[in-house]
Amino acid sequence: MENTYKLTFVHCEGDVQYVSTNMNPDQFELLLAYITFEGEDVNQYYPLIALDFAEQLLPLYGCKKTTDVDWNEDDDDFDIDLHYNRERYCGRAYEIQAMKKFHHPELKNVLTKVFEKIEDEQKKY
Repeated sequence: MENTYKLTFVHCEGDVQYVSTNMNPDQFELLLAYITFEGEDVNQYYPLIALDFAEQLLPLYGCKKTTDVDWNEDDDDFDIDLHYNRERYCGRAYEIQAMKKFHHPELKNVLTKVFEKIEDEQKKY
């Protein structure tokens, strides 16, 4: 069964993305934490926002960005703030990063490209 998740980032108001996947909430939160921690290994200065996840990172894992959403605000299990998700799992970072089911041969390359784009955007200011 496919689930739709609402991704936000508390420090980036207006960054709301919807992603569909067959993962249950626990699996999906762990995947988000895994990608976040791997991202911090690549670049610890810039956080990944929901748009980065929805468009570039989660498709590596079969997730699809969607805009066709009839969102129910009462469904807390499917509403995930990336900052709070990171904080929830930070004590288990090494354990989560060791989970082989989330290893993807292209993840580091995609993360590097995402951070290069972020750095290029920052140079404009």
